Parts: sequence; structure tokens; C-alpha cells
Amino acid sequence: MVLDGEGTALTRIWCLYEAWQTYKAGPGKIQLLSYGLDYDELKKVFIDLDVSRAQASVEEDRIRILGSIRDSLAGGLHQMTHELKDALVAGAVSQVYDIEDAWTSNLGHNIYTAATLCHLYGRLEQAEQLFRRNVTGSQAVLAPDDPWVMLAIDNLAGVLKAQGKYGQAEQLHRQALENFERGLGPHHPGTLAAANNLALVLHNQGQYDEAEILHRRVLESYERRLNVGFPSTCAATAATATAAATAANSVATVDATVNDSQEILRTLNNLALLLQDQGKYGEAEQLHRRVLAGLERLLGSEHPDTLSSVTNLASILKAVGQYDEAEQLHRRALLGRERVLGSNHPDTLRSANNVANALKEQSKFKDAEALHVRVVSSLEKVLGPDHPDTLSAVSNLAVTIQNDGRHREAEGLHREVLASREQVLGPDHPDTLDSVENLAGVLWLQGRLGEAEGLLRRGLESRQRVLGSEHPDTVTCASHLSALLLEQAQAGQQNGQTHSLLGV
Repeated sequence: MVLDGEGTALTRIWCLYEAWQTYKAGPGKIQLLSYGLDYDELKKVFIDLDVSRAQASVEEDRIRILGSIRDSLAGGLHQMTHELKDALVAGAVSQVYDIEDAWTSNLGHNIYTAATLCHLYGRLEQAEQLFRRNVTGSQAVLAPDDPWVMLAIDNLAGVLKAQGKYGQAEQLHRQALENFERGLGPHHPGTLAAANNLALVLHNQGQYDEAEILHRRVLESYERRLNVGFPSTCAATAATATAAATAANSVATVDATVNDSQEILRTLNNLALLLQDQGKYGEAEQLHRRVLAGLERLLGSEHPDTLSSVTNLASILKAVGQYDEAEQLHRRALLGRERVLGSNHPDTLRSANNVANALKEQSKFKDAEALHVRVVSSLEKVLGPDHPDTLSAVSNLAVTIQNDGRHREAEGLHREVLASREQVLGPDHPDTLDSVENLAGVLWLQGRLGEAEGLLRRGLESRQRVLGSEHPDTVTCASHLSALLLEQAQAGQQNGQTHSLLGV
């Protein structure tokens, strides 16, 4: 099967039917040729595969084949679509699995295709193994600044990030960015992609200032290349205090041409996520709505990038208390990902986790708990028990159980998540501090005020140092500590004791 940039073979019903029959003869029977396709092209080809939309030169052939599929599969066309995606992944992997020849660019292309398809389909450990083969193989025969070597390193870093191995990913992304800058210059698309990737992994580790500088650098370079003529964001890299005004100005002045640029939309999305984590909710929501509208026009309503944008908008709406709209958006993302990616893909499970959170916010605790349990079980199998997304799901389950009044059970889960996050993310990561405060909350509910106070003081000190005193999370933590100390003081007065509120 020859895959071009449009995935033509995957849009024709006879090709799909023959590929499906071949798959039934064995996973290694399909051979793929996809030389020259990059990640975005492979992603589009793979994600757009949908048997129900396949065409034929003769309409009667299409109707007859689709009818035959519906009759032979309990899951109908949806099941066949996912079986074909399984077949493509298995076929690509089988082409390179047992090959021990010296590395060549042709072998590198086949390994890249197999690794990328594994990554897209959520088989992250297998993708990592394949990308490592390309790194070691290309480094053995090519110069360090050869584009093959630089891309191989960046690809490996990307799949490490997807597995939550942020420290390893950061080191490789920095190496890739240095090589791209030296070999291709600061404004080359490859360099900008590498800078964006480094910014994302820094964001994941809570290193917001450096991440913002990189995102704005990328945005400014795309603006210059497209010559869209809106104000430069260069000043923001030197003085991040002007970030809010710059972002708002950019939103207001970007024209329709930029709205249709996928690179600009991707960069604006990353900046919006960063602003959200910095507590700048108004600007973040404005950007998220703009990005979603652009992606819907450019890619369609069910493209994975569009569905990710739907999720991002829902998260900011939840943060500002608009729970009904947030739930509707999370459900839209979940249904779309189930159709496009399958029920066990990591992104689908993240959407299910988000829906469960929305149910929890509306006090639908039993429904939320049932969905959280399913998500945790699936994520542990797909990503592993210590992946950041798995830990977030366990944390959400603990909060739901806590809200249902089962405080000791919730405490045990909160302690497990805190210990894992301290080890995986570090003691000052925002997710770790969330766990610190979650544990404090459940101890408070059990009347263990002294233990809760110690945890809240730790959380407040870390948030002031990492996020600043004005960040909403810091303000919330300070408010919780004040309320706790007031409760302790009132209890002390009833017992004839005094308790100072100083130092809050």
C-alpha cells in the first residue's frame, strides 16, 4: 500500500476492503510505503481513515461492499475502521521489526513511519523503541548536525514527553534545538518546531517563564514569515510582565489569514494553555475560543487537534465556574475521540476523565466515581501507574470519593498520588502542590487540623515561590490556610487557649 500525502489509498473502498482481507491473513501481510510524509501528513492520513466515507468509481460497488462489512462484523463499519488502523500499525512495525541491516535513509523512513503510527495509536513504549533505533542508527553513519539526526532526536523526545518522562525529554529537546539553530538558523520551520517542543515540556514541568519566552519567540517568527503585520511580541520575551497586554492585542488584531494558519493556531493554543496555568483566565479563554474557531474551519470538527482545542476551552470554562458549558464540551470531545481514536486511546481516556470531573462538579458523585474507576483502570494499562495522566485520574477519583464522605479511603489515595508525584514531577511542581493541598483538605475534614496546617503552609510557601503571590492558586491556598487557622483559634478559645493568626 502506497501512502501519499492525501492518503488516497485509504479513501477508496476497494483498497480498504483488500487491506482488510489481507489483515485477516496476518498482521505482517500488509507492506506500507510512505516515503517523504512528515508527522502531520501521517497523522492526517491515519486519523482521516473512515470506512463509512470511502468512495468507489462505481456506486453499486461501494453500497455492496459496505453492506457486506455490516453483515460480517458486529461492530459494523466502526469496527472495521479500527481493525484497519490496527493493521496499518502492525504492518508498518513488521517491516522493520527483525531487520538488522546497517541504517540507511530508506530504513529510517520505514522506522519513522512505524514509530509515528505507534505514537498516534497510543502504543508509546513501542514508539520509543523504534525512535531510539533511528537515533542510534542515524548517529552511527551521519554527522551530528545532519537533519536526519536532529529530527530523530526530536521525535524521541516527543514520545518520552508523551510518557511523562519530562527530564529526559527536556534534555533531548534542548539538544535538538541547539542543533537546529546551528544548522538551519533561528527562523527555520524545523527550528521553530523544536523551540515549541522544548517550551511544551518546560510547561509540563512548571517552568512557565522560560516556556513563555520560547512560545512568544515562535509566534513572532511565524508572524514575520507570514507578514501579517500585527504588533511584535518581542518585548514580551524580555519583560514577561507585558504578556497579558500583548496577548490581548494579538487576539484583537490578527486577521482571517492568520486564523487559517495551522502553525499560528498551534502556537496561540500553546500560549493560551500557558496563560491559563499562570492564572490569566480571561486572556486564555479568549485565545482558546479563537483557536477552536480556526481549527474547525481548517481541519473540521472531529480532527484530533480540534477535539484537543475543545477540551482546552472546556478546562478554562470549568476554572471560571461555567460547569454546564464545560461538561457539554467535554462530552463532545469524548464522543469525537471515541469515534476517531477508539475507546482505549490515551486521549479518549483523558476526555472520559474530564467528563467525570464535570459530573463531580455538579455533585453527581456516583456517576463520576464509576467513570473515574474505569478511566484509572484503563490508564494504568495503557500509560502505566506512574504516568502524570494516570496520577491525575487517581487524584480525581480520590476527590470524588472524598466528596461522597469516605474520607479515610480518599486519604489513602491522596497519599499515594502525592508520593508518586513527588518522585515523578518533583516537590514543587504545581500538580504535586495540588496533591499537598488535597491531602490537607481531607485531613481537615477528619478534624486533624495540625497535620492539615503543616501541609497548607508547605503548599503556600511553594506556590508563592513558584507561581507568585498573585496567582489564583496561591491566593486560594492562602485563603484555605486562613480559614483553617481561624477554625483552630475558635476551637482554642472554646478550650480556654489562644492561637495566633500571624504569618498567614
